[in-house]
Amino acid sequence: MKNKRAVFFDLDGTLLPVNLDRMFQAYFARLKESRVLALISGNEEEAFRVFNEAADVMMQNEGSDFNDNVFFAYIASRTGVGKPILEKPFDDFYTTVFEGLGGLLGQKSGLQRQILDTVRGKGYQTVLATMPVFPLPAAVSRLSWVGLGPEDFTYISHYKNSRFLKPHPGYYEEILANLGLTGEDCIMVGNNIKEDMGAARLGFDVFLVTGYEIGAYETGAFPDGDLAALLAWVRALPEAEGMG
Repeated sequence: MKNKRAVFFDLDGTLLPVNLDRMFQAYFARLKESRVLALISGNEEEAFRVFNEAADVMMQNEGSDFNDNVFFAYIASRTGVGKPILEKPFDDFYTTVFEGLGGLLGQKSGLQRQILDTVRGKGYQTVLATMPVFPLPAAVSRLSWVGLGPEDFTYISHYKNSRFLKPHPGYYEEILANLGLTGEDCIMVGNNIKEDMGAARLGFDVFLVTGYEIGAYETGAFPDGDLAALLAWVRALPEAEGMG
């Protein structure tokens, strides 16, 4: 492996040992209990339906606008209620909603802190390459479950700074352009065969975190293992390109 400059990390199922189905089930329950849906429509079923339709449209974004604008524009097209009314209540909701869901996390190991400190200590830029369907506070809250924070990352993707979603190559290309990097400069660490390991098509080296992996793959196709194995792997990495 030639010297790299940055390591991208997925969040849910990678740095966070959490079952995505359970987490989103709890998230949707909190969403229905919140006041934000009522701002979309006084009819709860209609509000939830329009919310989900807007999320689906955002998931198909091909770069026309930032993901949050696509999301809110769809809601406005269906209900007349747009971003000026919805943005702050949604930001407030996401600032707090995940704080109560940390109990869904698997056993805490402290390995995440060791992994990030090791990578940063070798001079790598670190990117939190989480699926950008939420605003930044949602990622910050989930990072806190494992003792990490935004200061541990050079760049964090979220729905206000992203025009694509994984596995669209534009998702990675947008981050690379923002940081002045190429795929060959980077490593992607994730748990999803399609969304994360697909970065290899752009020249990334990859590492699959197992335990909550999603998708089938052939053993030996790329380095893999649990967080302890990942820690050993990053400890063996050379210093980042340009160090020393």
